[in-house]
Amino acid sequence: SRHLWPGNCMAVPMDGSFAPRRLLAALSLWLLPEIAAAAAVCDATDPEPPTNGTFSERNLSDGTSAWSWTLNDGCQYALWEAADMAQCVRGKWIVIVGASNANLWMMQLANMLSPGAVNTKKDNFTIDGASTQLIDIVIKDGKVIHLQVLVDERVLKFRKGTHTYGRDHTVLRDAFGNVSLAEYTEGAVRITNFLGEFWDHVQLATDAVEAATNWAKAEVTVWVSIGLWYMNSVNCWWAKEWCATRPQYTPPRMKSKELFRQFRHGMHAALQVLDKFCSDHGRAGRLGCVVTSIEHCPFSKGPNWVTLYDSINQTMAPFKSRHLRFVDVWTLTLSLPEGTMGEHQSAMSILWTMQTLVGGLCSKSVPSKGTVAVFRGKMCRARQVNEICPKEKALASGFQHEWECAMAELCTLEARTVGAADQIVQLSDAKGGASSQLWTKAVRAKPFLRTKELLWRLPHGAAALPLGFIAFSAATIGALRGSGKLFRTPLTCHYLRVMRSDEVPRIQVAG
Repeated sequence: SRHLWPGNCMAVPMDGSFAPRRLLAALSLWLLPEIAAAAAVCDATDPEPPTNGTFSERNLSDGTSAWSWTLNDGCQYALWEAADMAQCVRGKWIVIVGASNANLWMMQLANMLSPGAVNTKKDNFTIDGASTQLIDIVIKDGKVIHLQVLVDERVLKFRKGTHTYGRDHTVLRDAFGNVSLAEYTEGAVRITNFLGEFWDHVQLATDAVEAATNWAKAEVTVWVSIGLWYMNSVNCWWAKEWCATRPQYTPPRMKSKELFRQFRHGMHAALQVLDKFCSDHGRAGRLGCVVTSIEHCPFSKGPNWVTLYDSINQTMAPFKSRHLRFVDVWTLTLSLPEGTMGEHQSAMSILWTMQTLVGGLCSKSVPSKGTVAVFRGKMCRARQVNEICPKEKALASGFQHEWECAMAELCTLEARTVGAADQIVQLSDAKGGASSQLWTKAVRAKPFLRTKELLWRLPHGAAALPLGFIAFSAATIGALRGSGKLFRTPLTCHYLRVMRSDEVPRIQVAG
């Protein structure tokens, strides 16, 4: 075994033979609250704001569970509570192009600004990724002053072939044109969700926004999330007719290789449209736009999913800029120790995604005070949805799907400050593996380190440390705050990372 010592950066095996491992683990965990307070704020206006990092859950001194998200770049995103978010988006028009998961983004944002603003049962639509053509809402001072929901009744009866290119460029174009009906209101926020199953839907949406001249004064941003319906075309067309909304994309007419070629072609064409629309002189020039990868789900396994993810990244690469940003939601959701509602993000997962999306709009606004997030609501987590409103209960309550039931109960984010006695109980694996639980006891420490709380009892063996990123500096215990950096240190060792391997977990110290 080789020992870690100040000034020497080396790997340390974690097979139980390294006696000081508990001390290192304890010091790392003890330092995390200080590092969270000292971490720089991530720039959400970067061409690709970081999403690869570690989520940690801690128990606050009052017993509340709180979460933080530390990126591998060493920064954290500013947190936005509903009230501060409302101030930021005032006067803006947020356009969201996507299918069912984008419906949830839209509903989460609207209901935070005006609780109960959008509800599938109240407003007579369903989140199925194909039938809801348009959701358009205007909110002023927390009150809904305009709401329009358009549903394609034919899709509800028989989905196959309802989103062919020819039909969409007639029926969907006409539906999107209804955004010109809303009257402009000074100081209001407008959120519009255009259905986006396939990439050609993007231009239908931007054309509709351009044509809505009565809202020409509003600053516009566009968030685009498209991809899952291409996977549906190749993955489940044979089992469920509702997957074959565009039959020309399904086998045997189009096999997977040709489908992904079509995906890249369509995405490239859509990015050319967005590049102009979101440029300095375009309609969304002041706020810019965001294209995201799709969310990661437990079933997102196999070569086709890898090809889709690679296709999104490779096609987006030459277009990334501060006015057309790329947010890697796949990586975010892969590292978050949270389940999904079917193929959809939970409210907690959506709220973390919102921190990057809203942060890109609000660089001139003041975020909420606090470095950790507390999620308030009955169904913020996927497991809570499974317990409270599974499919059977959702149907009995008048919803079509459990995620519609979940959205009927508002989940909000509350920003809190880390306290000295807060204990970390869970960290995610930054490489996408399962999270690890820490069962710890705390003892008050009085000696030379000026420690506030020292975690001293950890389990043996492979579970001795959580998988993922553990911020730590052996030489900077008393000098964490300063100069806007993570550490003020003369040494080259900046952090510890517990790396995954197929054999033995180990700590690697990086400089």
